[in-house]
Amino acid sequence: MSCSKSIWHLALWLTLSICAGCAATKPPAPRMGPAVYRLDHNRTCQIITPALNRGEPLFIDELTYAPYRWRPLPEVTAVGEGPAPDGLPTGQMVPLFTGLRLPLSDARGSCQQSDREDLIDYLARGPEGFAAVDRGRTGGNVAAAAVPYAAMLELLSSPRLTAMDTAAIRAWASAHRAVVQELDLDARYQVEWFAAAIAIRFGDFSFALYRPQTAAGWTRLVVFPVKPGRLGFPLPLGSLEATPKPE
Repeated sequence: MSCSKSIWHLALWLTLSICAGCAATKPPAPRMGPAVYRLDHNRTCQIITPALNRGEPLFIDELTYAPYRWRPLPEVTAVGEGPAPDGLPTGQMVPLFTGLRLPLSDARGSCQQSDREDLIDYLARGPEGFAAVDRGRTGGNVAAAAVPYAAMLELLSSPRLTAMDTAAIRAWASAHRAVVQELDLDARYQVEWFAAAIAIRFGDFSFALYRPQTAAGWTRLVVFPVKPGRLGFPLPLGSLEATPKPE
């Protein structure tokens, strides 16, 4: 009888220890994933730089991230390295976007849609839209699809957001059934460049807020799915064919 009680107590202790460990386990930090997942720029805006396309405006699409000679993007060659047998360069320069500006703007400027409108279109596609680079055409009622994110969109568009500290962000999230998580920063920035960076999990997406050392409040936004699925499109193998280099 004593032995049975000892075994029962041991089993109970192990169960409670496991449960306590589970409760104390920190949930995994959200990860942004590749460019097709994360919305970090207005897809309806053209970009311009003296280094590309003779300074003429151009749109960014999926083929911009292809590994071989896509239009005006410059190639990278290692010093002292000769041509490779497979014909591929050592690397290729691709755009590095710093995120949508906060607070979100309704102004279109020279873009086809505003930052807020483009974000709504991205959300309307759902977490498996894979449309963070190529916008394409969204079917259905885009405005209706954004209704579940109305509170989040209101916060992101409000001037008061830039002045909110982390505690205020957590209080807002608690009042709106959202979750604030520490952000696992990707390799696009040096961690030291940020004064703060957090992610608000709201619905099927995480909304990453950045406060750089150069600003007093949250100034940048990157949005990405909480649980991204598999890529629903083939890799752009046609882009591996050699294309004429820009003069």
